[in-house]
This record gives sequence, C-alpha cells and structure tokens, in this order.
Amino acid sequence: MLALPYLTSNPSFNGTIYATEPTTQIGRKFMEELITNIKRGHHQELQSHDTSKTLIKALTKEEEELHKKY
Repeated sequence: MLALPYLTSNPSFNGTIYATEPTTQIGRKFMEELITNIKRGHHQELQSHDTSKTLIKALTKEEEELHKKY
C-alpha cells in the first residue's frame, strides 16, 4: 500500500489498482502516519546539535562536488 505513490508516479504505469474500502482507509492512515513521522524527523534534525548540521552540510557539498566531477 505504501509503495503505490511510487509505482503510480512512473509514467509507464497503466495498471488498475483494486482495493477494498477498509484497505484504502488503513492505507490512508499509514500514509498520514508516514508524513507525520517524516515531518517529526525533519523537525528533530533542525533541532539537532550544530556539529551534526555542519557535518551534513559538508557531506552534501562533497557529494555535489563528486557528481560535478564525474
């Protein structure tokens, strides 16, 4: 159920998805919970120690430079 957005975002996907009403209801709850957890994790990341933020920025910059190089 959680993979449906990924699968259906593929331009070549043209299948039919079948689900019962209870399945769609629980799937909706799972997706809402996933979004809440992602937001919570992002918020905690913003509240984290400055050293962690600096390290993440440095790693991101290093990765971008590698992509430019290759």
